[in-house]
Amino acid sequence: VVRVLVTSIPLFGLFTVFTLGRGAQLLLPSMKLRGVIAVIALPAVFAWAMADLLGHVQLPIRPEMNQRFLDSAAFGVKRHHRPGTRVLSSHPYVAFRMELDAFDAELYKPVFGMGEVERLLRPGDLLVWDAQMGSNESGIPLDRLLNDGRFAVVETYEPPEGCRVLGGHIYEIFLFERRDVVREFTTDTVIWNGRVRSVPQMRVDTVPCTATEPARWCVKEGEFPVEIRQLPLPEETAIYDEWIVSGQATVEEGSRLTIVFSQLMNGHGVRYDQEDVVSGAFVFDRRVPPVAPGTEQVIYFWNLGKQPFSLEGFSVVRKRWTQRPA
Repeated sequence: VVRVLVTSIPLFGLFTVFTLGRGAQLLLPSMKLRGVIAVIALPAVFAWAMADLLGHVQLPIRPEMNQRFLDSAAFGVKRHHRPGTRVLSSHPYVAFRMELDAFDAELYKPVFGMGEVERLLRPGDLLVWDAQMGSNESGIPLDRLLNDGRFAVVETYEPPEGCRVLGGHIYEIFLFERRDVVREFTTDTVIWNGRVRSVPQMRVDTVPCTATEPARWCVKEGEFPVEIRQLPLPEETAIYDEWIVSGQATVEEGSRLTIVFSQLMNGHGVRYDQEDVVSGAFVFDRRVPPVAPGTEQVIYFWNLGKQPFSLEGFSVVRKRWTQRPA
């Protein structure tokens, strides 16, 4: 709303100046008096406007997280762009940040719909898909691209602060190249149906359950009752890892529980992604592109309500995705 209304400010300024000038002509017949008042009033109004602006807006304006994320993705795309190839994108900001002429069809092309992607993308061309506009305005499902061997994944970009956009899609950006590949994955089962298989480091604060099924965990109250640490990083040959956490939760009404995926480097956060867990089935699915060596990855439950809860069929699975030439 703000970015739409701000376009009316120049017109509003002209209207204000015209109204004040016309009022001065009607109320102040003397040209000399108008000049004196103008010399005094205009600097005073300007000073007041600047003081009010600085009091309400912190300058310079820092780009919001969404813009910073788009910037970093566009810079990444620019590194892969080669002369003679085009960039197709579902987000118009990409062309601007890559310094491409958005009106030169031999350099850049916006796409709307999977049909346009299949028709326009030539061998070697790049396609930038973003979850916000790609899934909604452009109508290009990510699953269609990932299940099609004609589109090679070049890079994936994940924001430092995870969120969901319109349609419930996880906010992320993919860079594809029109190149035939075969994508496949290897599954590592860390925890399956409440049974721990292979966990580097884990802590769970449990109490005995009334039921005896091993698939059910009854978790004590506490702020961080479940932590899985030292998760392995994506291998150099991987395009990304996919971490899938699922199960059935029973949470007391009014008590907030979230599941978190976090990455840290030397104790400083580089990625944080959380999602609320309510009573019923849940699936927490996040992609993790290759990261710098030494990055620490952790999955944990943040029990903001600090009330006991239970997990049934709790599972943690890692899919290691790779691709090779077709």
